[in-house]
Amino acid sequence: MAGTVLYPDFNAYPGIFTELNPVELPVTSLIMAKGIELLPQKEYTYTYHTNPDMVSPTLTLAGDLGTVNYGSTGFTTGSNVMNVWFEGAAVSWARLNDQSLGRALGFNGPQNPSFEANPMSRALADALLRMKTQFEYVAREGIYRSNSTGDGTWQQRGYRKAPGILNTAVGVAGGSAVGSLAVLTRAMLEDTMQTLWDRKVNGSDRLTILCNSIAKRQLGSIWGSQYNVGLNNVDSRTYAGRNIQTILTDFGEIDIVLTHTLPQSQMYILNLSQMRAVGHVSKDGQLIYESPTLPPGVAGDGRALYTEMGIDHGVGSCHARFYGIGSTAGHITTGTIESA
Repeated sequence: MAGTVLYPDFNAYPGIFTELNPVELPVTSLIMAKGIELLPQKEYTYTYHTNPDMVSPTLTLAGDLGTVNYGSTGFTTGSNVMNVWFEGAAVSWARLNDQSLGRALGFNGPQNPSFEANPMSRALADALLRMKTQFEYVAREGIYRSNSTGDGTWQQRGYRKAPGILNTAVGVAGGSAVGSLAVLTRAMLEDTMQTLWDRKVNGSDRLTILCNSIAKRQLGSIWGSQYNVGLNNVDSRTYAGRNIQTILTDFGEIDIVLTHTLPQSQMYILNLSQMRAVGHVSKDGQLIYESPTLPPGVAGDGRALYTEMGIDHGVGSCHARFYGIGSTAGHITTGTIESA
């Protein structure tokens, strides 16, 4: 079974999973909103490439066959895997019985102040949220591991490790050593945008900056101060300030997404058009499979949720990462500088 589906015709879990907490988990939410591409196995291939310079090629023509020997375009094939996710929910019968206070005795009161219509539904919602929170993290930080040893471990490669991603040290690169963090500059961002453009893989795709609060303040300071955004508001005497959500550069517009999920010292420029959500239909033809889990002899009800999904980072040379960001007043000024 293969193809791209927005909400697979399975149970309701894939749709619920996609829409969970889009503000705090923006990358997985934005990418999954485009659909989930169903693949026939957990391991899949992707292609990354570099476009050659425009030249007058020397072509070898075989007139009898009509074939042409073109120059190389630098295509390279790699592989990635989907993560295997397993979460569960359990509610004791004692908890379920607490919900029946009063009704089981045939009178209306007293009311149970802790009444919950369906504790299992809440527990399953919490399990889905745990799974998606881990999904957001592994989509970025995952280290590729295929089940080559048969131990059942699968982990996707996150976009931080995507082959060809452009890494820029804002502060002093010190590996695991403590060093000085530094402030983002407009030149750094524009140099990075130019390098991405010169790689000739993004084209006219709209890019997205993913950042936490320190980088967001610095972006606002760079573009807001230089262009007096929010300072010369002649239309209102009661409303002032700025919240820069899109910036314009010589190489295209970039949207800014603020999230808690990124380390404060990092910022990414992502081409979301090159990324996709991938899934592998698991047991009983379900993308997210639900099954009872508690063994006999346990006084409670339990459910397990199992799925095989991942975020394909696509062409790594479309993306960029900044690290060593800091020195904003009132926040981090020194700390561990991560290497690329």
